Amino acid sequence: MGKSNESIQQLSRIIRDANSIVAICGADMVSASGYTDLESDDVFYDIEMKYGASTPELYSSRCYNTRPEQFFEFYRNEVICEKEPSAGYYALAELERRGKIRSIITKDVHGIPQKAGSHRVLEYHGNIYHNECPKCKRQYSIDYVKQADKVPRCEQCNSVVRPKIVLPGEMVPNHVMTEVVNAISQADVVLLLGVTDPFYEIEKMIQYYNGDKLVYIRETIMEPDDRVNIFINDKVCNVLPEAII
Repeated sequence: MGKSNESIQQLSRIIRDANSIVAICGADMVSASGYTDLESDDVFYDIEMKYGASTPELYSSRCYNTRPEQFFEFYRNEVICEKEPSAGYYALAELERRGKIRSIITKDVHGIPQKAGSHRVLEYHGNIYHNECPKCKRQYSIDYVKQADKVPRCEQCNSVVRPKIVLPGEMVPNHVMTEVVNAISQADVVLLLGVTDPFYEIEKMIQYYNGDKLVYIRETIMEPDDRVNIFINDKVCNVLPEAII
């Protein structure tokens, strides 16, 4: 179904009656805040033209380990950026203030929910604001990475500083996935918000949901799914603020 008064009212009732909401935020929510989707076809072409290599080649642990100068040129220009969160993130922060949110789960690395005021955030791909020497474990700020001459190196042991993010092809740390599974298994409502990512990642999460209030909001139409109790075909930033009034 699309966005209708009936569906908004139904979502409002679900949120009002909920005690433990888990929100899983996808790529559409990130894009709505002005961040570039590095996986889109148009961006793939632009990256190839700009760097002479593809996004998967540049944004990888292999590139970080073997061509750090090229990795950090791409990382600074294309990954590190700061934008204003969309209205959907502010709605989640308000729900947290009301005691409704158990966890916000996101693979985005820009800390967008925190910028909107949320605290109960599980970032299963890490965060660009956390950087560490892989050898001596000394911590570094994002400003240190941005201001470094080509490759940020540890001031103590000269190793290449590593952003604490999960690069494509790397495994999410077990303790993070355990937290994700625990949150979803104890939720009374799960909101899938702007999720258009390869759905197998989400499938692995929602298999642990034991409730009957699975809400899916995204701009593009989805195939019918018996597990989804409400599907609203619209942007999260248009729907969620209206549903929590």
